[in-house]
Amino acid sequence: MFMCGHFMPSRLDRGAQFEYINKVASEYLVAKQPVISLVLNGKEYGVDSKKRRMVYSEAGESVEALECAFPTAELEQAKFLGVVDILKKAGFFGVGICGVTAEFAVASIRKWWYEQGCERYADTRGIYITVDSSGSDEVGIKLWRVRLQELSNELGLEVRVSHFPVGIYKWNKLESRLFSFIRKTWQGKPFISLVAMVDLVGGSTFEGDLTVRCAVDQMVYRSVVGVSDEVLARVNLRKEVFLGDWNYSILPHL
Repeated sequence: MFMCGHFMPSRLDRGAQFEYINKVASEYLVAKQPVISLVLNGKEYGVDSKKRRMVYSEAGESVEALECAFPTAELEQAKFLGVVDILKKAGFFGVGICGVTAEFAVASIRKWWYEQGCERYADTRGIYITVDSSGSDEVGIKLWRVRLQELSNELGLEVRVSHFPVGIYKWNKLESRLFSFIRKTWQGKPFISLVAMVDLVGGSTFEGDLTVRCAVDQMVYRSVVGVSDEVLARVNLRKEVFLGDWNYSILPHL
């Protein structure tokens, strides 16, 4: 896993971080600028593969369910990873069998931008990303920042990042709302393939103006990628005055 490193703030700092995220996100939303929440492990919202699920159906229409939700070991490793667009109340997810890595995460942001973000926010000068702080893997942290730098250069945009305090991974209410409806669609249905998982998400019915798009991600993202000090030094990182390990921007190289 990757994220913001070995910085361990006090409980007071944890509370202040939530207030800071809310302040910054509100400023972006009022200005109609993109605020996205990165979902790092959507499987947490899914089905327990070791428990049989029960659903009710009309007489004569029952469907025999598998003992396990995931019939193969490969499918049991499947994970949802993607983006929740806060302003547009929309989810954009990929389903893959790779681990949750910095490369997978940044690739998800890139796909969201080219599929949806670039049209919705054609005049923006930056993206605000909120993401978990769920690890202290130094290699992953370096790669996360290097891949964000590549994305910033490619898009010509400032990438501003804020991390939620460690252990707080379901704070985003919109994200929880989306998956609450997805869980209803999944109930009692076995995951026989990645395509079937995507179809179940696509077949979910949402209340109000919530929308979601989901696709299979066939890419194989490496779990370990070395980052030299020379490459890391080229990251155009700007730490903010307030809790700079948790709040920073990466600017494009002009």
